[in-house]
Amino acid sequence: MFEITIVRPDFKKLLKRFRLAVREAAKRALKDWRADTLPKHFKLGAARRYGYHKRSTKYQNRKRRRGGKPALVYSGAARRAMIASRGEPQSTRLGKVQTVGGIRIAWEVSMGRVAPVIELGAEERRELEARLRARRSEQRVVERARIVLLAADGLSNHEIAERLSIDSDTVGKWRSRFAGEGLAGLVDRSRPGRPLVYDHDDRLKIVKTVTEEPPDPASHWSGRQIAEVLSDDVGISRSQIWRILDDLDLKPWQTRSWLTSHDPQFWEKAADVCGLYLNPPDNGLVLSVDEKTGMQAKSRINPTKRPRPGLVERKEFEYRRHGAAALFAALDVHTGEIISETKTRNRSVEFISFLEHLDQVTPVELTLHLVLDNGPSHTSKQTRTWLNHPDRKERSEVHHTPTHASWLNQIELFFSILSRQLLRRGEFESVDQLAAKVVAFITDYNQKAKPFRWTYEGKPLKTA
Repeated sequence: MFEITIVRPDFKKLLKRFRLAVREAAKRALKDWRADTLPKHFKLGAARRYGYHKRSTKYQNRKRRRGGKPALVYSGAARRAMIASRGEPQSTRLGKVQTVGGIRIAWEVSMGRVAPVIELGAEERRELEARLRARRSEQRVVERARIVLLAADGLSNHEIAERLSIDSDTVGKWRSRFAGEGLAGLVDRSRPGRPLVYDHDDRLKIVKTVTEEPPDPASHWSGRQIAEVLSDDVGISRSQIWRILDDLDLKPWQTRSWLTSHDPQFWEKAADVCGLYLNPPDNGLVLSVDEKTGMQAKSRINPTKRPRPGLVERKEFEYRRHGAAALFAALDVHTGEIISETKTRNRSVEFISFLEHLDQVTPVELTLHLVLDNGPSHTSKQTRTWLNHPDRKERSEVHHTPTHASWLNQIELFFSILSRQLLRRGEFESVDQLAAKVVAFITDYNQKAKPFRWTYEGKPLKTA
């Protein structure tokens, strides 16, 4: 790098000697240092650029007319390094300073930084290669691992940057960090960032407020109410309150219903039902029995518009009711087939009639194992009398689910399928049409029926 300063005030004569002085300075530089140590980007043609030292040409001309001694300086580095009219260069980092034909010329040869050599141990290489293979590794982690591995193979920063299509400064940064800190250097360092406006104590006050009872007559907290309660103590807006609550995964606007079974024999009954699912008895038929009530036959006043590109199906809110039907169904747990009957009412009489139908369609040599919940028609005196008759007691055996545990009854899975695929969006002009479509659906279902895969293993579920 050459820095050239004209120190004589004779402006016209110096311009004639300018090019000759630069050439002589270059020759002297080549004598002092070998040519292969000079930077590749060194060009003598750049010496043709020159300009005034201070501010602007207008300022320099005005100063020269008033008797001043303007300085003509080549290159921005020289402008900062020396002032011609005030003596020697201010910077002492230059290699040499010489005066040729009234022109002071300073030059130095700057060498680039040497990249640190990367040597990987067996454990470090194994860890970096594992980061490359992992499917869930972040892209920045994969990129840094590749940089280190390529550096260990002897590639330069420039070669690595070209291969990975990234900047060479990025390569140098992570190469240097790994050389100094190892694998720990490839982790992002903590950044100070903006200090929290609301500190830890303020957040605890928000949590404390939200988890307490809301003021009367409200049933739950709102952002406005929380802001009003904390206005004197914290002074926070409701929008900021929602941001903090979202960060803490605290959602006072949501609710979830739950129900506890107080059946003293809960575990014994549950184990009995699950045991039938896993290990059916010999010469026995396990049937999951229940009824789906309140199936309404409804039709829309105006016809439904089917979906088309850009529009979903559109259905009018107003409808006509034509009555309701009840479906009595039994699921063969180990084949997946459905035995069903449709009726207009749901009483013990209809349920006993369905049990008689099951008794008729089941081969005589098989014992019926009926899984029932605790619905009124299942536990009524009339139903218990029918089940406890001596002729039927040997033929069938009843297994009740615990109270509030009808989810153990597998027929509920089929009822869910029926609701989603037929009842929820179906339109029926009469109860008979509804019953006919339900029977047709079950007939089609039985042609490709498969048992539900029961995953209970008799062990408590593991928490996530």
